[in-house]
Parts: sequence; structure tokens; C-alpha cells
Amino acid sequence: MALYGLASTVGALAGGLAADRWGRVPTLMATYVLRGLGALALALPGMPAAWFYPAMALAAGPIFATVTINTVHTFELVGPQRAGLILGVRFVVHQVAAAVSPYASGL
Repeated sequence: MALYGLASTVGALAGGLAADRWGRVPTLMATYVLRGLGALALALPGMPAAWFYPAMALAAGPIFATVTINTVHTFELVGPQRAGLILGVRFVVHQVAAAVSPYASGL
């Protein structure tokens, strides 16, 4: 869990800096590719134990980069008058989807 938290913190800061420098869309694309590569690496059967930690960092690091970039993007799209409501709805939908999706995937 410590590695997940550390990688996510670094990813959030790096994602914000990268989005400011290279733009949101290229940064989001890169973070989704990195997340996918990390997930694929974690799914490899017989992965050596020494590779687990770098694979976990690669999978976890970009997660919060996408959160920070999407939050700013949402705020800019809806404006400050509706940002609180929309971000709150987005948070609730995410939590409901996270709770329902494991059940739904087993149907």
C-alpha cells in the first residue's frame, strides 16, 4: 500500500506538471497507456518478484495523474458556478460504479 500511495502521489504531481507543459490530451493519453502497461505487467504469469514493485509503481503512478487532469478539465468545462455540483456528482458516480462493477462483472 505504501508503494501505491507513493506512486500515486508522484503521478499526481508529475501529471499536473506534464499537463501544464504538454497539454491535457497528450498527458491523459500517456497516462492511460502507462496504466495499461502496468496492468498488463501485473497480469503476467510467473512474474519474478523483483519485477512486481516496478510493475506496481507503473500501474499505480498514473492513476491519480488522470484524476487531477480530469478534475481541472471538468472545472474549466462547467465553470465555477457549477463546478462543485458537477464534481460532487462525478465523485458519487465513480463510487457507485466502483461498488457495482465487481458484481456486474460476475453476471
